[in-house]
Amino acid sequence: MDLTTEGISRYKNFIINLLLLAIFGFAAFKLYSFTQDKVFSLLEKKQTEEKKNELLTNILGMEKKLIAYKNYLNKKDITTLLSTIGSIARDNKVNILSIKPLQEESFTAYLRKFPFELEVETDSYHNLGSFIASLESHPDLYVMELLDVASLRQGSEKAFFKLKANLRVVTFLYRG
Repeated sequence: MDLTTEGISRYKNFIINLLLLAIFGFAAFKLYSFTQDKVFSLLEKKQTEEKKNELLTNILGMEKKLIAYKNYLNKKDITTLLSTIGSIARDNKVNILSIKPLQEESFTAYLRKFPFELEVETDSYHNLGSFIASLESHPDLYVMELLDVASLRQGSEKAFFKLKANLRVVTFLYRG
């Protein structure tokens, strides 16, 4: 290559094309880098939004479960619950001698635990077992915490006996 004026003029178009190619190559590289940064940024945002959507889906599922529990643990008041226990006792030939409400407890933010003691009397273990089974399988959700059974003989040896039972029953009410 000749670096004189005559040599430079001969390669003038080649040098200009080479400089233009370098400038456009550099510009294309910068544009590509800028675009790649935007693409990576958008991919990160997409992943973040997908995680948010997954969390929102989980929250929605939990909310549906909470609504289901809320419907399961109905909003009945204590009077209705006690009358339900009375009708279950009548159906199973069990006499309720006393009902003693105990201190209500806060169970969760949405539930309150309402315990009470029952003193009942019946003629057979079968009736007592049916009463307890009916109580615990009832949709109002009763849980037996304590059971104390004693037999009572009445009259002479040939007279029949009765069963007396003390029970602690807990139910859960929706706090609302």
